[in-house]
Amino acid sequence: MLTQQQLIELIDEHGHDYFTDTYGNESLTIQVDGDEYKIKCVEHFGGEGEGDKYWAVFSVTNTKTNKVEYWKIPGWYASYQGGEYTFSSMFRVEQVEKTITVWKEI
Repeated sequence: MLTQQQLIELIDEHGHDYFTDTYGNESLTIQVDGDEYKIKCVEHFGGEGEGDKYWAVFSVTNTKTNKVEYWKIPGWYASYQGGEYTFSSMFRVEQVEKTITVWKEI
């Protein structure tokens, strides 16, 4: 699979929309060292009304083996400046179900 440094170079080369934007529901297909990979943003969070929380998760799929890895890009949001991602701090993640208790009015 791809390393963090390879992913940062791909972001620099192709722009970050494929990694951080789910609105267009588009993916990027690229060739690296003879393997083909599909990169797609699967979820992002943050922005106005969410405090300073801001992040995106994208998938990297090896089209030959169908192996999928997920990466999270942390960031921050400020109302006067907008959002910024910290690509050099991205890290691998896995999806985990979590049960929480909330209190609702009856």
